[in-house]
Amino acid sequence: MLASPLEVVPHDLRHAGVSTMLWAGVPAVRVTLIAGHLVEVLLGIYAKVLDGEEDAVKRRIEAGLGSS
Repeated sequence: MLASPLEVVPHDLRHAGVSTMLWAGVPAVRVTLIAGHLVEVLLGIYAKVLDGEEDAVKRRIEAGLGSS
C-alpha cells in the first residue's frame, strides 16, 4: 500500500496531469504543447478522458454562435 497518492512513478504523475488538463477543458492542442505529445498520440492515449463531454461541447458551440 502506498503511503501517499503521490508516491508513484513520474510517468503516473505525467499521465494524471495530462488527464486533468483535458478533463478541465484545456484544448488538446494546448495540452500537446505542454506535454510534448503529438495531437494524434495525445488523443489516442487520452481519448477516454474526453468521453461524456458532449453536453459541454454543445454548450460551447451554442455560446460561440450566440445561440441560447
